[in-house]
Amino acid sequence: MLLIKMAFRNVFRNRRRSLITISAIAGGIFTLVLFKGMLDGIGRQSELSLIDMQYGHFQVANAGYFDDRTAGIADSIENPGEVLEALTKLEHVEAGTERLMVPALINFEGVDSPGLAIGIDLDADRKVFKLEETIVAGKGQWLTPGPRVMIGERLAKTLGVEHGDQLVWKARALGSDGAGPIQAVYLEVEAILNTGNPGIDGFAIFVPIEFMRESLMAPDRASHVIVRMDNRRYLGKVALLARGILEPMGYEINTWEDLGQAFIQFHKVKTTGSLVMIMVFLLIVAVGIVNTMLMATYERVREIGMLMALGLKAREIMSLFLIEGALLGLIGSIIGVVLGSPLMWAGEVYGIPVEWFTAGKDVDMGYPIRGVMYCDLSPSLILTALTFGIVISTMATMLPAVRAGRLEPTEALRHV
Repeated sequence: MLLIKMAFRNVFRNRRRSLITISAIAGGIFTLVLFKGMLDGIGRQSELSLIDMQYGHFQVANAGYFDDRTAGIADSIENPGEVLEALTKLEHVEAGTERLMVPALINFEGVDSPGLAIGIDLDADRKVFKLEETIVAGKGQWLTPGPRVMIGERLAKTLGVEHGDQLVWKARALGSDGAGPIQAVYLEVEAILNTGNPGIDGFAIFVPIEFMRESLMAPDRASHVIVRMDNRRYLGKVALLARGILEPMGYEINTWEDLGQAFIQFHKVKTTGSLVMIMVFLLIVAVGIVNTMLMATYERVREIGMLMALGLKAREIMSLFLIEGALLGLIGSIIGVVLGSPLMWAGEVYGIPVEWFTAGKDVDMGYPIRGVMYCDLSPSLILTALTFGIVISTMATMLPAVRAGRLEPTEALRHV
C-alpha cells in the first residue's frame, strides 16, 4: 500500500510530462476501441448475413459436390425429402429446406450475364433464410408459383431490369445421360433484392423450385438440403450427429464456417492488419513512456538512494517504478475507453451508413453487409483495451525500473 501511495505521488509530481504520456496512451486505446469495435461488429454482422442469406447453419449435398466447381443438376440429390426428414428430427434443428442451384445465363433485351439460378421452396425457404427482408423493389411481395423470379439488385442494374419486366433464363436441363438440352424460359421479375452479399446481389436469381424442376426435367431433385438451428452454439454437435447419419449414405455436410472460409480468412487478415497498425502506434507510445521514466529515474537518483538507505530493497524500488508505469497505463486506458465507448455504443445501436465509407458509390467492401454496418461494444473489448494499455505501459517501464533497482545507495546519495 505504501508503494502505491508513493507511486501516485510520483506520477503527478511532473504533471505536464505525465499528462503527455497519459494522452498518448489514451489516444492509442481510443483507436483500439474504435477499430476493434467496428471490425468485431462488421464480422458479427457478416456472419449473420452469410447464415441468413446464403448458407444457413449447414448444408447437405452429394459427396464431392462442394469441391466440384463444374457440378450441375446431374450431381444433385435424388431423394432430398428423405434427407430433410432425417435432419429435422435432430435436436436444435429449427427448420430445413431444399434448394436446386444451376449455372445459368440471364438475358434481357439482348444483354447477357452469367449467373446462378436458385430454385427455392416458397414456404420452407422463408423459415431458413431472411431474403424477404431484403426486397427493395416489389416490396412486400414474396415469390408466387409459376414463371416468376427474384433477382439481385446489382445483376438487375447490369441487365437494366426493373420490377415487372420479363427476362430470359437459360440453363441446361437434366437428360437421360446426365446433361440435357439447354432450356430458355421467360420469367417475370417479381422482386429485386439487396442483401449486401456480392455473390447474391451480383449473380443470383431465385425461382420457385417446382417450376424450376419442371422446366429442367428434374422432378424431386435438389442440389442442397439446408438447415437452420435454434441456437448456433450447438452447431458442431448437431453437424457431427448429421454426419454420422448421412455420410455412410454418400452425403457430405458442410457448416457455414466451412463454406465461408474465404470470408473468414479475409476478416482475419483485415483484423490482424488493423491491430498491427495500432500496435505500432502503441510501441511509439511505449518509447515515450521509457523516455519519461528514464528521465524520472535520473531526476530522482538521490531520492532513490535515500529510500534504499531507509531500508527499501532493490526489488521494491523496481516495483515502485512498475506500479508508476501501470498507473500511467491504467489512467490513459480508462480515458481512452471512456472516449471510445460512447461512439461504439452509438454505432452498435444506430449503426454507421456504409455510404460514409464508399462516398455513395456502389463499391464492394468485401463484407456481405448492406445499408448500415453496426459496431460491437462488448465487455471483452473494454477489458481487452484496459489490459492492453496497462500491460504495454508496465512493460515499457521495465528498463527504467531495472536501472533504478541497480543504483548503489551510497553513490545515489552523493548524486547532484
